[in-house]
Amino acid sequence: MIRFIAVFHLRSTYLANRGFKVHALRSTNHPDAYLEASDLRIEQFDKQGQYCNFTVVEIDDTPRAPRRLTWLERITGNFERRY
Repeated sequence: MIRFIAVFHLRSTYLANRGFKVHALRSTNHPDAYLEASDLRIEQFDKQGQYCNFTVVEIDDTPRAPRRLTWLERITGNFERRY
């Protein structure tokens, strides 16, 4: 089953960074997850003097890679598509 999380970037009126917040969403498809995240933004984060941007990230149900990563992939973060 595919899951979604919403990552919120909080900032103040003067563009001071206030950090990130991550929320797990209950939706099972991308449009519903986007609507749920926008509702969360309106309810919790958009207050006077604070602004917030967000993005919805899809998380696959397989938590592990199909093979072990090489040392080069671990250091650089670039993954080759070898299976």
